[in-house]
Amino acid sequence: MLSGMNLFSGHFSLRGKLIFVIMLCCTLALLLNNLFIFSVETLEFKKSKVLRLFILADVIANNSTAALKFADNEVAQETLGFAVADITIHHAILLNEECLLFAEYETKTENFEHDLLKKLFCSRTPSHFYTSDYLYLSTPVIFEDQQIGSLFIKSSLIDGYSKLTRQLKFFSLLFLATLLIAFLLTLNLHP
Repeated sequence: MLSGMNLFSGHFSLRGKLIFVIMLCCTLALLLNNLFIFSVETLEFKKSKVLRLFILADVIANNSTAALKFADNEVAQETLGFAVADITIHHAILLNEECLLFAEYETKTENFEHDLLKKLFCSRTPSHFYTSDYLYLSTPVIFEDQQIGSLFIKSSLIDGYSKLTRQLKFFSLLFLATLLIAFLLTLNLHP
């Protein structure tokens, strides 16, 4: 604690101390501001992603009712192909009324725990959750107020991460430029 106090004791001029305090305050203010903005952007991206996927899932679920009702696997497979509208979707699964696999669309071959999906996504209410890399979403397929199946979608969060990486680079450049300007302005201070 005393070594920190030595900074202000007498080795530096008043001008040097003022520059240090101003730069420290600018650094903390900019870091807190950027942290806040980055956090808000992350939350907004996740909300937006869920909303967009639920809209797409509702369209696919509504278009899957006939395929489920008439047990037409080929049409269901074709309907799940609409998931291509969002390139971040890696997997789309249509489960029938008994919560058994009816049709599947995948862009990347992955081993999937269908039993786990039954427990998580065979409910009457739409749901979603995140992992570090993916958004998992499900919605019931409803026909005449009865659930006749469930739709499950697994989507990558890579689009959000790339956007946040670009913003982080921009914030870093802005941070350094602002500190440089603050430093240059404080050089003109006269005690």
